Amino acid sequence: MASRSFRRFVFLAVVFFFVVGLYFVDQRPVPSSNVATSLHDIVMGPPLQMPESESRNDVPECAILTPQKGFVDLSGLSESAEDGKAVAWPVRAPGLAHNYSIGICSSPLKKSLVESVSVRDGVDASHMGAFYVDPSGEYVSMGQVSSRPEYHGHRLTLTYENGSFCNTVQQTNGEKMRQKTILTFMCDHQMMGRAHITHLASAEDCTHVFEVRSHFACATAAKADNLAAVWIFLLIFLAALMVFFSGEVLYRHLKRKEVVV
Repeated sequence: MASRSFRRFVFLAVVFFFVVGLYFVDQRPVPSSNVATSLHDIVMGPPLQMPESESRNDVPECAILTPQKGFVDLSGLSESAEDGKAVAWPVRAPGLAHNYSIGICSSPLKKSLVESVSVRDGVDASHMGAFYVDPSGEYVSMGQVSSRPEYHGHRLTLTYENGSFCNTVQQTNGEKMRQKTILTFMCDHQMMGRAHITHLASAEDCTHVFEVRSHFACATAAKADNLAAVWIFLLIFLAALMVFFSGEVLYRHLKRKEVVV
């Protein structure tokens, strides 16, 4: 009876160590992406300045470290998992004449069409991050592609600038403005597909804002944090093994003493 009780105690101790280990691993900070930021702040506000220690050189393209030390990698929305080709996301805007084609960190235009299409104002077709085709069949660049996401407030964004000229002019110098696209990303763990893109607004048909809902926009632990969590779990596992085997040795030692007595 003593043997069974002792083994039960050791088993419960091992389970306890595992539960504690899983708890500490699960408590790593994962930031929320649901804090609202107004469209005005996204369009007009400066990007959030990250600490110098979090250099872009340490982060892959199409990825970013969050202000809470998490990690977001949008590259899964940039290329097709099957063939590695760039993905074009079609977006329809109700009430507007345009059907947009959006790329995420890559151009949505097929490489086979780069040399043959006519882009308004002579913009480089190979670097278009987003575009639409006007009634005359001419392509309108909505901004040059970028692979560097930024935070505006608590909202993750990706901005394409220097597209084709708009019909509006800047009030400061009277120069024509250029097409600009802002992609705002929302974490959605329930999204069945890779992403869903919605047109939010187009200011004077010049600055276009879209919302991208995807599980790829959800923050995970940075690679360094993942490695630290693995080490913590291994140490707790080794401690549990030590409890188990030392308890077994102690039990046998006490059993021998009982036999001698």
